[in-house]
Amino acid sequence: MKNNKKKVIISALLAISMCFSLIAGATYALFTSEAKVNIAVTAATVKVTAEVDESSIKLSSMGKEQTATDADGKTLFENGGTVFYDTDTAELKLTNVTPGDEVTFNLVVTNKSNVKTQYRIRWSVEGELKEALVATADGKKIENGVSDWTALDIPANEGETITVVPVSVELPLNAGDKYQGKEANILFTVEAVQGNGTDVFGSDVGFVTEEKSLADILSEAEAGKPLYIVLNKDAEWVTLGSGGGAADVTAASEVVIDGQGYTLTATGSGVTPIGDTEAPFTLKNIKVVDESVSYAEGAWEFSYLEVGGKAFNCENVEFADPIMVEGESASFKNCSFLGYEDTVNNIKMNGVWVSNGDSSFVDCTFTGTRGMKICDKYAPEVGTVVIDGCTFIGLTQKPGVAIDDQDTQDMGITIKNSTFINCQPGDQNLYIYETDNTVPTVENNTVINGELLTEGLYRDTANRTFYVSSKNGLMALNGALAEVDLGEGKAYTVNLTCDVDLTGEDWKPIVSMWVTFNGNGHTISNLTAGFDSEGRRSGFWSYAGAVTINDLTLENVNVAGSQAGTFAGSAEGMKINNCFLKGTNTVRFVPGIEDWNGIGAITGVLTASNINVTIAEGATVTLIKDGFTTDSACKYVDNLTGYISANNGSVVNNGTVKVIDLEISTADELVAFAGAVNGGNSFADKTVVLTEDIDLAGIDWEPIGQTGATEFMGTFDGQGHTISNLTVDSDAEVGGHYSSGLFGWLNSAVVKNVTVDGATVKGHHNVGVIAGYLETAGCTISNCTVKNANIFCTNENIDANGDKAGIIVGHAGNTGVKVENCSAIDCTVSAGRDAGQIAGAALAANVTGCTATNVTVTANGTGTGDNIRNEIIGRVLG
Repeated sequence: MKNNKKKVIISALLAISMCFSLIAGATYALFTSEAKVNIAVTAATVKVTAEVDESSIKLSSMGKEQTATDADGKTLFENGGTVFYDTDTAELKLTNVTPGDEVTFNLVVTNKSNVKTQYRIRWSVEGELKEALVATADGKKIENGVSDWTALDIPANEGETITVVPVSVELPLNAGDKYQGKEANILFTVEAVQGNGTDVFGSDVGFVTEEKSLADILSEAEAGKPLYIVLNKDAEWVTLGSGGGAADVTAASEVVIDGQGYTLTATGSGVTPIGDTEAPFTLKNIKVVDESVSYAEGAWEFSYLEVGGKAFNCENVEFADPIMVEGESASFKNCSFLGYEDTVNNIKMNGVWVSNGDSSFVDCTFTGTRGMKICDKYAPEVGTVVIDGCTFIGLTQKPGVAIDDQDTQDMGITIKNSTFINCQPGDQNLYIYETDNTVPTVENNTVINGELLTEGLYRDTANRTFYVSSKNGLMALNGALAEVDLGEGKAYTVNLTCDVDLTGEDWKPIVSMWVTFNGNGHTISNLTAGFDSEGRRSGFWSYAGAVTINDLTLENVNVAGSQAGTFAGSAEGMKINNCFLKGTNTVRFVPGIEDWNGIGAITGVLTASNINVTIAEGATVTLIKDGFTTDSACKYVDNLTGYISANNGSVVNNGTVKVIDLEISTADELVAFAGAVNGGNSFADKTVVLTEDIDLAGIDWEPIGQTGATEFMGTFDGQGHTISNLTVDSDAEVGGHYSSGLFGWLNSAVVKNVTVDGATVKGHHNVGVIAGYLETAGCTISNCTVKNANIFCTNENIDANGDKAGIIVGHAGNTGVKVENCSAIDCTVSAGRDAGQIAGAALAANVTGCTATNVTVTANGTGTGDNIRNEIIGRVLG
């Protein structure tokens, strides 16, 4: 960690210098001795910056603000004094200050951390004016030179958050003559610590620096008050010798030491533990090294570094040497332990020896020669021990956990959700544990014995099994399966031992047959894949011939191919058991070399398989069929498993599966879509979506579906996009009820979630920016917005007499049609008759939740002028 302090040196009668410190996190790595596993641990970064807002500097004298300035930009006191901020040197200078003078300014404090942060302002004064000056921060007096803690309380990774802190420095009216001609230099420092995880409000906070040791801070702690300690350098913990016993090392009521990646080295005689017998004690983001030397170092029980006390807690701690845990209780989360053989004293040591008390180990890593020893040998002192989600790697002398209780009372030991990789078997020929008497509760653990192919991928050739324990291992699985001999009677099993997030990875669909993939209840998330290596299929699996997938959840899958599904592009003789699909998923058809085409939520093409998958509640699957044709040998059949020859299982859909038939992203594509509808393709029961904003400038727009002979009958979803510069200039056809707008004539259609910005629409009958005419029950326009539009509806003949004009729709008078939650902003309507702000003519019940802002409706003299109203509906029907 580095300290970045901005210091200024000032020579003035009264000088205020700003010093801004930042407390930054560090990155450090934990290493094993033989298993070649590198476990990187990154501490949170805590960083604040601060600067003076020059424009905020003000001077007052006897409560009266001083505003006059001289040619150099200095603010003048009535008595000739000045205040001046030099931007080049960041110096704030005051001269000839008299009692009653005060300077105020704003400190702009910026949190650039990836975690919540708390800060305080410290000020120190040097010089003969020290006793007289008074400082405040945010309106509160800075007692003893330190303000209260204040939170920059933001979610992690949300970017910079800025707060403005008003600060003042005053020479009070009661300052006597003895201060005449005296000087002072003031240093302000902004100190910051992590705000989430540990609340430092009301705590003493100490920083270990070159000037201040850890022992100093502990000894000076205020009785009964929490103590939060931040290391700005490596620190030392001195242990006592024989007879020292367990020590009450501080008067504080609770102690937290945030190492920020620095090292805490134990020295001394190695008997008293790191911790405290009276106060709960927490270590986090730190490396612990044992350099203590016991009076009986040759004895195995004195070779361990002792830790513990009343309540000893560790998070993100690397223990470089074996430890013995004692005291009332202890917890370890995301810590690493190294067991090794002390060759000098010929002692084989475990990474952890649990001696007494209750303890828990969550998401910890054990490496080296031996893992954990739980010893109740001398007295029944060990309470409950919970090992949850831990990893034991490459232990060359023992299984993960050795339990030594020598016929005393049974201990409550639980080992669950943990992974044991290439550990030695114990006395009972088990890899997880060995025991003299107590049998632990063992739940949902994984044992891996095999060749390490790459980080996170192991192969047990004798048992034809792969183990995947990381994202890198899963990414390498496809290639590893390709190198083994697979076939009927020669199947391989793959065991997934962890959740895997594939964000940022280009997944290559697995192409191997005769494989059983056991998810073991884990989740693979954020999987994105295109074609397989043959240019055909896409999904988690490519062609799943005689493939079985068990107990796996896929979440947030995005795949594309000519045969495509979330679990497999093509399934033949496949079995999927107890699997789930969650999150937001997309399956897209992309033409490839495959003649047999199909896409589905689970599989693209399915024959003679047994598929049992639940699409979870809240999950969505979008199937994009754009470009799919039905003239291939295999046709799309349904929205769950694509083409179906036979499925003997069941796909349960508790979520939402929707189909998109056409995507539009350009003006040319939108013109082509309009041409298709006007050419006779009604898109009945099909969904069309916009994927980009579209500018129609320079295009003479032909409404989509002009008359009752050419109607749009599908769903058009703008997905929040905007169509700009729409221009429609329509001539009416006698008896044809020509309708004008983006859409002309809608029949059983839905138009939603689109904005039209900048439109000029001219017509003679049924004129609206979104649509001219809604024909049948079920026709809906919803969540649409029109801005900056002008409608002109003029009389042409007896069938087109300048009527039924509105910004959203012209005519919505048929039973069962809906115009809902739409808005018109800054628009005009000019018509012969039947004209309103949202709808020209409509049933009152058909228009709901709509608003109009700055919309004007006027008669243009080409009709009767009836029902021309500045209301939501011009002519209310029925």
